[in-house]
Amino acid sequence: MSLNDSSLALDQSTIERNLAEAGAFRQQAERDRWQGEYNRHSAAQQQAQTRDYLDRSEFASAADVENRIYHLIGTVTEDSAHQCAEFLTRWARQSPLDSVGIILSTFGGEVFPGMALVDTILALRANGLPVTITVRGTAASMGAILLQTAGRRIVGPSSTLLIHKISTVVGGSLDEIEDRQTWLKIVQEQAVDLFAERCGSAPNATKPLSKAQIKAGMNRKDWAIGPADAVALGLADEIG
Repeated sequence: MSLNDSSLALDQSTIERNLAEAGAFRQQAERDRWQGEYNRHSAAQQQAQTRDYLDRSEFASAADVENRIYHLIGTVTEDSAHQCAEFLTRWARQSPLDSVGIILSTFGGEVFPGMALVDTILALRANGLPVTITVRGTAASMGAILLQTAGRRIVGPSSTLLIHKISTVVGGSLDEIEDRQTWLKIVQEQAVDLFAERCGSAPNATKPLSKAQIKAGMNRKDWAIGPADAVALGLADEIG
């Protein structure tokens, strides 16, 4: 092989090597480009998932129950009264001085579970727990009594209170019926005392009800009271 042939072979080898290296560089650049695209896509997807998680988390944390507000809606029963008391008691243990709220909308219910909830709320307040009850719609019968347990009593602008004598189904022998009547009279007097105490101490009442007036009003079958009158009579503190 001549010198010229050797030079040509060397040049060809160099060219092939350079071409191979250039091809490798292009392949690596293409891999780097795709890796960059994948990384950007993954980062965008992760950011979207993070935003979605935070949105869902913020939405969940905005729920009333997450902010110590309990909805007591419908008939007051042993189960509903117990559940409400359970929530309030747990919140009081967690943070005894932070306020709790009850959204109240009920046509009434069972006397004795309702009065047990009355005692629970009054006891929690006596231990320093601030309690606000807000009526949405109607607070009738036991609902009107429960409203009186709150430190702050709010009635909605379209709400109604309804007050009447305590009633329940009584059965059994004549003696048993008479005993139950005596029992109900005691509960009725306790309810009247609670109404009278709250009416007499209501800061915004312009014509607070006396105990005699409350008893006279209850002698009617049903005593319906709108929000403005509820504040004026001392049965609520404000409209809101």
